[in-house]
Amino acid sequence: MMIKTKFLSLIFLFLILLLTNCYLDPDGSNLEYEPRPEPTWQFEQDIRVTGKVIPSHSLDLGFPIEGQVVERLVNEGDSVSRGDVIASLDTRLMEKEVAEAESHLEIAKANFERVLVGANQDVLIQAKKELIAAQALTLMNATEVTESIPEELALALADEANLLSPPEATVQAASVASAQARLDYLESLPLPEELALAQAEVNRAQASVNSAKELRDKAILLSPLDGFVIRVYLQAYEFAKIGEPIVRISDLSELSVEAWMDEVDAASVFIGDTATVTFETLPGIPVRAEVTGLKPNLNNTESRDFMVVLKLLEVPEGLRWGVTAEVTFQK
Repeated sequence: MMIKTKFLSLIFLFLILLLTNCYLDPDGSNLEYEPRPEPTWQFEQDIRVTGKVIPSHSLDLGFPIEGQVVERLVNEGDSVSRGDVIASLDTRLMEKEVAEAESHLEIAKANFERVLVGANQDVLIQAKKELIAAQALTLMNATEVTESIPEELALALADEANLLSPPEATVQAASVASAQARLDYLESLPLPEELALAQAEVNRAQASVNSAKELRDKAILLSPLDGFVIRVYLQAYEFAKIGEPIVRISDLSELSVEAWMDEVDAASVFIGDTATVTFETLPGIPVRAEVTGLKPNLNNTESRDFMVVLKLLEVPEGLRWGVTAEVTFQK
């Protein structure tokens, strides 16, 4: 038992000395630790994969409201410019609502102009005549001033204004006061509160017009960019739900290449790597491309392939999307 214990102790001591020497020079000084250099990938041979040219940027377009598609003006492969009409929904009811709102707006504007101008001259002249007639009758029935106005003039004015009434003094005074108040009111127009109410009515009518037009405009699908229609989802007279794609438009000023590679080759490719791309339709025109995407095949869990996406650093003249491309990663 003692021999076994001594043997284990010697082994333990030997291990300590061995570990100590790992950090010492032969002369006993400490060694400086040097970090392990990062590995650099080197292809044993060029990696070649075949793919196709795709647009770098695509956009599915749909309506923000639902309705029946009554017109689709583009087909797959058509070129479109920013602002071009792509499709439209049934807008007959919306057009009617816009027309009604615009009619109410015109009425509100006309009322505002009438209030702003105030009483017209004919109304003012009539009010002044009524006041003069009322004053004339008052003078006729006041005995102390009977001689101060010709009777023919007073009778003429009273007859024109149809103000002949019993000669009670209180009635005549009230008639004069009423005529004077009416004239003062007409001359003070427009009143601020009436003007404010008329303006508020115009504002409400204008808001209704804007709302009706905005709804109608949502039924017209416009292209937000210059590009090409690469896919059509709905046909004319089909019902479109809110946000449901009608067409897909792509900007072909920037193109990419999409290709599949096996997991072994994919392990040597990283975002930012560059490759050379050639095209079946443009022989002898190589183009540099940069890796912008690398992802597994999520649609097939049993597949070990990866999709690599490369953005073309230049787009040669005559290149079309959908053509076959060969990608070469050089060692």
